[in-house]
Amino acid sequence: MCKKIHKYGTGLPLVIVTGDADLDIAAERIFLGARRGNGKFCLSHGPVLVQENIYKTLLNKLIKMSQDLKVGDILNRDVERGEWEPEDLHGLSRLATSFGGKIAQGQFSERSMDVLILEDVSPSSPCLYQEFPGTLLALIPFKTTEEAVSIAQKSLKENNREAWTALNVFSSPADYDEYSYSIDSYHNLKGGITSQPKILLPHQGKYFAYDLSRRLATHKK
Repeated sequence: MCKKIHKYGTGLPLVIVTGDADLDIAAERIFLGARRGNGKFCLSHGPVLVQENIYKTLLNKLIKMSQDLKVGDILNRDVERGEWEPEDLHGLSRLATSFGGKIAQGQFSERSMDVLILEDVSPSSPCLYQEFPGTLLALIPFKTTEEAVSIAQKSLKENNREAWTALNVFSSPADYDEYSYSIDSYHNLKGGITSQPKILLPHQGKYFAYDLSRRLATHKK
């Protein structure tokens, strides 16, 4: 019997960074992915699983990037922070608090926000299944590949998702192959900016195309 309705769940990509990654490139692309669309895209970066041996290094690079954003009057073209309605920012502040961890960098202003960097976020944090329509990166430490896969797969069950919207892995080619094979995702990337899919389709069309390619790849396995 053909299934006529398909629930894609929360539009949320997952980023994984291992000790083999080029951390300068990883930090730059992860940060840019968090800022795309003012963080409101379903493909904007949010939760980031980071291997413990490079956790502090990547954290400090992202903190520096957030600190270096140009601030001021948001009507000024040189200002790099997006604009929100004040009532929306109140909701975002409460949501960020619910993710746990602690704010390593960033704050909310009257009509804008920094790129918030959360550190020491729990592997059971709601950030792994709750969309945050703003600029926030939640860094979750892990030790082994098996642990990262377990975190990724368990969180899919929290809101009945079949797969991550996208999986973006900054790692060695061997680690990338392992993660892309072990974690259910509609789209896999070897680093890069998740919010730049190379396909010209409407918003939901991306899911359909990614799902088809995922199922074909699974069938070939």
